[in-house]
Amino acid sequence: MRARPAADGYNQPMTVDIAHLNGLTVHYDVQGHGPDVVMVHGWGSSRQMWAHLASALAPAFRCWSLDLPGFGDSD
Repeated sequence: MRARPAADGYNQPMTVDIAHLNGLTVHYDVQGHGPDVVMVHGWGSSRQMWAHLASALAPAFRCWSLDLPGFGDSD
């Protein structure tokens, strides 16, 4: 068996968007259809840490990953 990238076969369309909440800009990604799964990163990370998992789950779930305020692309 050959090795392949973790995301092979999981290329699901993704929406990248922003929300304005209490004067802050929060960036988030959404992909897939089905029950919602919200992915929140830990200290010192960003929503990008969930990219492979969100792609893998997207055929069965709508995956939301966001940058918490002060991290990634959020204010």
